Amino acid sequence: MSGFVQQVKAMGEEKVGQLAAKLLSNQKFVQGIQLIVSNGLEAKETVDKNVQLVMGALGMPTAADFRESVEKLESIERDLEELRDRVERLTDEMQKLRKAKPKKKAKKATKKTASKSG
Repeated sequence: MSGFVQQVKAMGEEKVGQLAAKLLSNQKFVQGIQLIVSNGLEAKETVDKNVQLVMGALGMPTAADFRESVEKLESIERDLEELRDRVERLTDEMQKLRKAKPKKKAKKATKKTASKSG
């Protein structure tokens, strides 16, 4: 019985392939599909623009607003990383300078007061 099912399936696939070939060779059919796709894309653009307008009127951020915010945050993150690197370099240099510069020891002053000597 599985052989019979396979034959029917193969015949169906063959017929579908023939139908698809006929449809794709028909210029009017292809133009109709192209028109449907084109109109669908235009409708999507119109809906997207209207959604952005409504969201803007409601004070809600749009996808473009979100992308812009993400870009600003990424820029700030890069700036902070650069500042962190600079601070680390300055800290390292300060430590090197402290190690290279010996600390001065306080000298004891041995002053004789005039009252003791005279």
